[in-house]
Amino acid sequence: MKKEELIWSPFQKKIFWDIQKGVGHTIVEARAGSAKTTSIIESFRYLPKGKKTIALAFNKIIQKELAERAPSYVECLTFHSLGFRAIKQKFKAVELDDWKVFNIIKELVADKWDNDLIVSICDTVAFCKYGLMDSPRDIDQLISRFGIDLCDLDRKDFIRLVIQTLGKDKSMTSKIDYNDM
Repeated sequence: MKKEELIWSPFQKKIFWDIQKGVGHTIVEARAGSAKTTSIIESFRYLPKGKKTIALAFNKIIQKELAERAPSYVECLTFHSLGFRAIKQKFKAVELDDWKVFNIIKELVADKWDNDLIVSICDTVAFCKYGLMDSPRDIDQLISRFGIDLCDLDRKDFIRLVIQTLGKDKSMTSKIDYNDM
């Protein structure tokens, strides 16, 4: 059975032209089901020959689909796997530990063990990492912006614990978590 030939829209043709001849970055905004993945796969045909190419996906399911459909000269990765690769180049023996921050906080608040408090601090640390923030003022704003529960802890004490956690987390280069990537 012969594969049906696709008819590309003017928008898709502009994407292919930009991949082949454009300069800089291309952003495609489109709704679900609008053939974004199919267009990406087709766009690989327009890549300059001999160029190293990486296709990045937000999750493993999409990464696997891209890898199955992409030509062999396109490496398909998740954003996290690319980040992990970069970290491993700098810190050779690093390993992934999903509980890294949780365990740091558990150690810091051992005298007042409270799972809700640990989770609130973990969430705040994650927001700090996403926004590359570590000052008390920034953390105070994050608490207000995201309505973080201080679990009956004084705001300054909570911020102090977040800063201590960030410091220990940053100095522990043998382990990373997903937020580090």
